[in-house]
Amino acid sequence: MNSLRLKFLFHLLLISFNGIQSQDIKKTNTEIADSLDIIGEYKKSLSFRTLALQESDHTNNYKMYIKAKWHYTNSCIYEIIGGQNNHKKALEHSLKAREITEGITDRIQLFRLHVANRIYHQYGYLQDWKNAHYEALKALKITSDTLPENDYKVLLILDDLGFINTKIKDYQNSIVYYQKSNSLYLKYYKENKKDLAMNFEIMANNYRALGMRKKELEILQESEKIWRNLNEDTYGFAFKNYNKQASWYTYYGNYNLAESFLNYQLKIIDSLEHKKEEFTVFRRHEYLSLFNSYIDLNLKKKDYKTAQKYIELSENELKTASRDYIKDIEHEAQLYYYKSLLPNLSSVESVNLIEKAIDLTQHYKEQFFLDPVPYQIALFEKHKELGNYEWARSILINLIENYNKDNGHELFYLLTNYGFAISKIDSDIKAEKEFIKAFKGIHKEKLKTIQLKTISIENLKPIYSFETIEGILLTAEFYFNRFKKSNNIEHLETSFNLSLLASNVFNNLYLGDRYNETLYNTYKSIDGWLMQTSIENPTEEKTTKTIEAIENNSSKLTWSKFMYSNNKHHINVPDSIIDRENEIKTLLVHYQKLIYSKDETSFIDSDTLNNRITNLNFDLKNLQKEIKENYSNYFTRNNFTFDLNKFRKSIKKGQLIVKYVLTNNNLYCFKISKSNLEVEKIEINSTFNTDIKRYVENISTFNSNPNDGLDKIKHIIKPLIDNNQLKNVTIIPYGILNYLPFETLIPDYGDANYNISYGTSLTLLNEQNLSITNPNMKLGVFASSNNSNSELPSVKDETNTILGYFEGELFNNATKETFLAKANHFEILHLAMHSKIDNINPEFSSLDFSENQLLISELYNESINADLVVLSACESGSGNFEEGEGVQSISRAFTYTGIPSTVMSLWKVDDHATAKIMIAFYKHLKAGEPKDIALKNAKIDYLNSTAEPALRHPYYWAGFVVSGNTSPIIEDKKLYRYLSIAGIGFLFLLLIYRLKFSK
Repeated sequence: MNSLRLKFLFHLLLISFNGIQSQDIKKTNTEIADSLDIIGEYKKSLSFRTLALQESDHTNNYKMYIKAKWHYTNSCIYEIIGGQNNHKKALEHSLKAREITEGITDRIQLFRLHVANRIYHQYGYLQDWKNAHYEALKALKITSDTLPENDYKVLLILDDLGFINTKIKDYQNSIVYYQKSNSLYLKYYKENKKDLAMNFEIMANNYRALGMRKKELEILQESEKIWRNLNEDTYGFAFKNYNKQASWYTYYGNYNLAESFLNYQLKIIDSLEHKKEEFTVFRRHEYLSLFNSYIDLNLKKKDYKTAQKYIELSENELKTASRDYIKDIEHEAQLYYYKSLLPNLSSVESVNLIEKAIDLTQHYKEQFFLDPVPYQIALFEKHKELGNYEWARSILINLIENYNKDNGHELFYLLTNYGFAISKIDSDIKAEKEFIKAFKGIHKEKLKTIQLKTISIENLKPIYSFETIEGILLTAEFYFNRFKKSNNIEHLETSFNLSLLASNVFNNLYLGDRYNETLYNTYKSIDGWLMQTSIENPTEEKTTKTIEAIENNSSKLTWSKFMYSNNKHHINVPDSIIDRENEIKTLLVHYQKLIYSKDETSFIDSDTLNNRITNLNFDLKNLQKEIKENYSNYFTRNNFTFDLNKFRKSIKKGQLIVKYVLTNNNLYCFKISKSNLEVEKIEINSTFNTDIKRYVENISTFNSNPNDGLDKIKHIIKPLIDNNQLKNVTIIPYGILNYLPFETLIPDYGDANYNISYGTSLTLLNEQNLSITNPNMKLGVFASSNNSNSELPSVKDETNTILGYFEGELFNNATKETFLAKANHFEILHLAMHSKIDNINPEFSSLDFSENQLLISELYNESINADLVVLSACESGSGNFEEGEGVQSISRAFTYTGIPSTVMSLWKVDDHATAKIMIAFYKHLKAGEPKDIALKNAKIDYLNSTAEPALRHPYYWAGFVVSGNTSPIIEDKKLYRYLSIAGIGFLFLLLIYRLKFSK
């Protein structure tokens, strides 16, 4: 209990024991006792206090003062001995001391503060936190009346009130006290970093209890910075901080980062092994804590073999434990729960293990103040999973009746689940009452009635957690089911609004980093409800809100990396930060190469390398976050929510954006233009993903029948071509659709008047379209055809010809180093070479430069200021598909570097056909055509110049697609001429009009 600090006692003792002055009476015994109290020699002090009591020549006030001090010293003796009985005796003496001081007329405020301090501490030791809180407020009042705000004792009482409020589960008030204390630390005691960090640790616990998980992480990171920079021994505090962060990232689904923090903990333990005294005290409980974290992590990863290993290690540690220590019992109960989550257990076995955890914590609840509630919740969740709603309801009734009503976050989760259980076995009216009660508990205001149809995130306390999202979606499902039963449109609108609310909560929880399985599953669930509730009764307003919600919640990794790289050239970052960034990047490349090359001469094992890479990526992310936050122009531009109406205003005339959304059961198609917004539901069957995959495999094989499988999927293009007069179409695919060239679904594509391009997301496309094209276009051609097993005979003709269209430079047999050194000298980059795709470890996909390979992971942290990259390399748009992130391709890596336009190939393409299409593409670009039209015309040129039917197969031409900004890289000079003539004509007519008007 860090706040129950004896140093407070010492600070008070130093200045307060001489509160009453007596000129005519000896004070020797009292002075000696005071000095002994200061150094904690209370038993010796008591003998002098007893002698002082025998002194007769004092005023009545002073005799009472000596008697109060005698009780005070006795109180300290019993408090130090400890144990419940002794703490009770200590409190009796403290209360008696206060009773005596109330009859003293002289000013002894500091001694009164002394006594008040002991009283609330002793109530705390007796776990009577309600009285501790009451007495601490009294102490604060005495302090405020007696001392200035910069007195250290003021901070200590504020800290104690923060701690006590945590104990009475008033987490919000606790945070307020710690914030007051922290502001005083920073104002008057900047050197006292340790207490500040300790406050942060408790505040993080409070934010977690309130469901403010993102804020919890921010505070833990602040605390971590302090522990890392303190020179004194703070290994115990750092250990706990790392444990909390590991727990947070496990919860969030970032298992690599969670494991890194657990490895930090292992390093601390290893560093203590030679310090026998510290290590003995530290060892068992911290090992058990660490093992539990590893068990939790591996259960979430579904790595049950590793989880079982740590369960056995924990069991072995507990063999030497006894139930005399609270930590041992806590770990034993937790172990029962973890074992219940292992596979191959029957439902009965699993339930029995959870019940053992409940029984154990219930048995020791009074003695050690253990909390069985987490395991009771786990038991409820197990019965819910098994469909035992009657059992689930009975457990929830007991939990809710005895639950702390101030803890709105967890109570919301329980009440929404209770409502859902009732809806399964009882009436909807009863269920609705529980849902309403749940939302009242998290509303900012205390309202008698509440309208879920209009409730918004601004109305709610900031409880951003997966549990909150689950509770909101359960409520949305309830109202949607009621709509299906009653056809009451009010229920549908309520369900839609709640789906939007869940989306907003997710957006506040999501860190903007790479998606993981936990994030993706939550995002997919929200998407499903948004689509299901909006498509039933679509309006333009609902469709707009749905698109904005889906965009704001989708992965921001590619967008944020593009924005960072695209803007870094325009912000003035100190050299020291840039040097640190480059150092981290260099180390990342070094370790990635060691893993890729499987260097047997390296003394670093692969696990260590992977941990170092994870840690460096984390450091790089934090450094780049620091750059964003310290440079306001960059940060302001990078923190916004997607606005569809604003985006539609930027859409060009004749342009259509088609965004697909694939849920578990349905495919939806949004059609977005400047003047219109529509959504269509496309029926698909359970084999849809397989059908798409087989069709793509078919058209990417040169000797196949290109029409095989077409009938099963061609209907997904109908919303795009039916009654559509807009011919410039940008497709935002979803999931498996990222591998599909939609052009092949359009009948007679060569003759059809549709120009197809692609985008990763509307948010990224919006930024890519804002990129300003440099009028001085220089072309950098990087070719390599002699370092692979297969030659590229047409590369020479391809590279020489395209350099005839644009001023530039050819780097034949280019090395990786040459490319990285020269890339920023050109506005167009053309790479003609082989590539390798690694579907298991996408970061090891590479481009084959001469002498060496460029791993795409090496591009992840580069910034290149080109306007267009043309990847005339096989499969540069293909790669491993990550749920929520899309295809991890070479082209995606170039988007990370800040390049707004990419031409890529979706499969291995014939060398000769590639050269013909590339040459034609540059010819049309030179003529001022937009990139999508130039690429389509290049394909048409290829088809028109190819008489042999076998060479007209989609394998030869359909694999090349353009993504991102499609604006022409050379402005149409004819258009400028026409505009100039029109402008001159307008000025001439204006001049005539003015002359006529003046007459």
